[in-house]
Amino acid sequence: MIIAGHSIGGYMSVAYAEKYPERVERLILISPVGVPDSSTNNFAAHIKTLPFTKGMTLKTIRYLFDKGFTPSMVLRSMPGSQSKQLVLAYVERRLPTIDCPEEQSVFADYLHQSAMLRGSGEH
Repeated sequence: MIIAGHSIGGYMSVAYAEKYPERVERLILISPVGVPDSSTNNFAAHIKTLPFTKGMTLKTIRYLFDKGFTPSMVLRSMPGSQSKQLVLAYVERRLPTIDCPEEQSVFADYLHQSAMLRGSGEH
């Protein structure tokens, strides 16, 4: 069998493949959660290569994430119009292959609506 897993599904796919290797012909991981990427340096070594302000920003984000804060929680704490604008700016900046303004807006709306829902893992 060929298994593909995304996010937490990637983690579950790895767990299944480790338990039943004889059943898995190929494993495809797409941005898996909890599966370390052996090709990246460790976080502390990477931070040392960055300018001070960028390094401190990443350390702060990592600290907050480790304490249970998520990007969705931050967006939900903002007024709706501001959080929506922030998501649209993210889409425009980070996904340049979506170059149609209407598609950018639709995708940003989707991400924004998803972020506004309380996550099942948030307490």
